[in-house]
Amino acid sequence: MNQRNPQLSTYEASLKYGISTRHFRHLLEEKKLLEGQRHKISESKEIWIIEESSIIRYLKNRPKPGPRPKT
Repeated sequence: MNQRNPQLSTYEASLKYGISTRHFRHLLEEKKLLEGQRHKISESKEIWIIEESSIIRYLKNRPKPGPRPKT
């Protein structure tokens, strides 16, 4: 693990940040909002390893829940 930019699996990140593994995969695969690498571990299984700095950046800038303010 790189100490300058630690990496976490989606499972480790979900435990640390309280966001589901499914949502992390959504942010990685569909929204492309996180930096990470997909690793195939068997024919039917794969894991994502996420750059923790990209999680922190996402959490600082993510939209707040609830209705959008009227402008």
